[in-house]
Amino acid sequence: MEGPTVNDARVDSVIRRERQLHALSYVVILALTGMAGVLASAILKGLGVGSSIWLIDNYYFRVLFPGLLVGVVLYMIDQHRRLQTQLNTAHEELANAKSDLEATVARLAFAYDVAQAIASLTAGNATRKTLEMALDRFGADAAAIVADDVLMVPDDDSIPQAATARIMSSAVEAVRSGEPMSSGDAASGYVLAIPLRIGGKLQSVIALWKDDAPFSEEDARTLALVSRVLELGLENRALFEQANERLRGLVSTLATLVAERVPEYRAHAQSVSDLAVNVGLVLGLPRDEVAALRAAAQLLDVGMLEVPADIVAAPRALTPSERDVVQSHTIAGERLVREAGFSGEVCAAVRSHHERLDGSGYPDGLRGEAIPLLARILGACDTYVALTSPRPHRPAMRPADAMSALLSEAGARFDARVVAALRQVLGMAQAGVAPEGPAEDASLLRAI
Repeated sequence: MEGPTVNDARVDSVIRRERQLHALSYVVILALTGMAGVLASAILKGLGVGSSIWLIDNYYFRVLFPGLLVGVVLYMIDQHRRLQTQLNTAHEELANAKSDLEATVARLAFAYDVAQAIASLTAGNATRKTLEMALDRFGADAAAIVADDVLMVPDDDSIPQAATARIMSSAVEAVRSGEPMSSGDAASGYVLAIPLRIGGKLQSVIALWKDDAPFSEEDARTLALVSRVLELGLENRALFEQANERLRGLVSTLATLVAERVPEYRAHAQSVSDLAVNVGLVLGLPRDEVAALRAAAQLLDVGMLEVPADIVAAPRALTPSERDVVQSHTIAGERLVREAGFSGEVCAAVRSHHERLDGSGYPDGLRGEAIPLLARILGACDTYVALTSPRPHRPAMRPADAMSALLSEAGARFDARVVAALRQVLGMAQAGVAPEGPAEDASLLRAI
């Protein structure tokens, strides 16, 4: 297909030629008008009116002018024919360009839908969803990802043995050549196979099969684009998992360091984390926010690393100055997690989990909606776990009493929605029912 610049130049050329023909038409009209005047004069002369007209009497004029006029008319007819041919060609090129543009838009729209599916699902579900979408988009009878294991859609017995054999042999050939390939015949069906490279390494092949007709060049272009989207999605997911693995190791290390100074910290942080994640699921938070919630809960009191050991282990009531030092753990914790490379959401939640709706919290005295939602969730869950855990100066409260204490402060110091969700989670826990949430979200959160 020629580019838009070439097509525009053709159209401009046709328009210029049409204008020239219009101008020439005016010249012919003027000439014919003049000729009509001359003939009228000749008629008048024949009638004895007026004097002799030189042009009529001139031999060369009588011979050349009609020939010249006929030549101009023939030239105009030829140019009109050429103009019509150019217009038809331009229309065909514009129609082809429109068709190509529509195909490109459809290709990009399908690739976008695949990218959305990949981003919203786990790796295994994303590849299966991609294959299911490809079946519908290409009118194929089977689709597969061929690697060490084979994922075939549909996965029932409706795929002929010949189709499976054709897919496998085409996948092997695509791996050998490292290039997309299309092959097949009426006997065994037709296959379109494209290698997938993750991190620059050829690791698998995506293949389509149908038994009634070969795949078109447009099908090959579309599947190549979708393959690239799938490659990027899986590669980004692998990088994300690597980053998560590093963060999990960092969280574990920091928690271990805090636990050396505050022995009950690890159990406390795990309890807060479990409750907070379930509250987040009940509130319908996106999975990235729930993941941030889990990380923040694990790092809730990491700032205690900077509180002197004698204050942390003091078996007595703290003095006002010592209490100020302990409260500074929120600011120290934010700095530590920020330096460790955690997200802004995690940092804000660690800093503000002791803030209260009425402004009575610390370290910034934030009020209401100014307190990040993740911090409000952590504040309520942290308080509940603290109330139900024994302390040197008091025994543990019964869960029902602790919940009643939170309910009495709901809307005043604690977010009422969060307290209601926490109560719902605790009710589910007693009934042995997990909170509702997408299965892939729950599995992702367990892995963080």
